[in-house]
Amino acid sequence: MKTSYAWLAPLALVLGLAGCAGSSGPQSSETAGGAAGASASPSWGQAPGGECNADNLQGSLGQPLSDSLAAQLLQQSGSATARTLRPGQVVTMEYNPQRLNVLVDDNNVITAIRCG
Repeated sequence: MKTSYAWLAPLALVLGLAGCAGSSGPQSSETAGGAAGASASPSWGQAPGGECNADNLQGSLGQPLSDSLAAQLLQQSGSATARTLRPGQVVTMEYNPQRLNVLVDDNNVITAIRCG
């Protein structure tokens, strides 16, 4: 009688991902320390904010993202955290109502601003 172990692959994947969550390596693209490094880093801030509101930030679409603009967007959004999302970048997909997401193109120009 031949035994099939095909069910082990999905289990191994889930266990492997669960193990990554507890590792000491990079776990999030969000960092503390304000807006420093906005143009060089995928993440740029944590602030003593609350729930994100990106409605009043849409006027910044089409502008290059700089450290000063990043700090301004974080402050105006009321968000607790913020991150920059670049084309092809792997990011976590969990929804966080306190996080501001600023999407930029390959030239670091803002293409979208949204919460989550």
